[in-house]
Amino acid sequence: MEFISSEKGKRKLTLNGFMYVRDKTKKGVTYWRCEDYLKCKSRVSTSEDDILMRAPSEHSHPPNSARVIVARAKASMRDRAVKSDERTSNIIQSETQDISLATAGALPKKTSLQRMIQRKRVCPEGNGLMDELRVTPRGEAFVLEEDDQNEFYMFASQKNLDILNNCANWFCDGTFDVAPLGYQLYTIHALVNENATATHIHRDREQI
Repeated sequence: MEFISSEKGKRKLTLNGFMYVRDKTKKGVTYWRCEDYLKCKSRVSTSEDDILMRAPSEHSHPPNSARVIVARAKASMRDRAVKSDERTSNIIQSETQDISLATAGALPKKTSLQRMIQRKRVCPEGNGLMDELRVTPRGEAFVLEEDDQNEFYMFASQKNLDILNNCANWFCDGTFDVAPLGYQLYTIHALVNENATATHIHRDREQI
């Protein structure tokens, strides 16, 4: 059993090739659920001293050791990004050089890893959104929904919502082919007139 940190600084538990995210903590007991909890109901619990209290229930999918190894490497990269002045390329090379060829296929592209390290250095705490993303250039509130644990964010100003509400037709699009590994940007557009559209955005972390 091992604990690693997500990109947002949240703890994840790894055990036997599976990863778990925290569900809740009650009376000193932390309850964890499978990271793929939308499809898998496996759960496990630990004490406040991080001792396994209950063995995990059965998963609905096989373990994925490669995914755990990659998650561990990425966590180490983020930690080094904050604690050292090493070049980004040196951090990536050092943390991936011992990964087997079979596991290397699960690694994000190098450009995605570079962006991850750069984001961590800009926002080392890794908690939530940067302030500049919370308001529009006109100073309007722009965050509609925010879930740091599941890394889900929805953006829209009140004016955007009013426009969408008054439009009969919406047009939707997603960055499924070009988004960095693990992230998706989904947008909803509405035709204001022949020359302009209003956009509603949501960004979430895909379960990978």
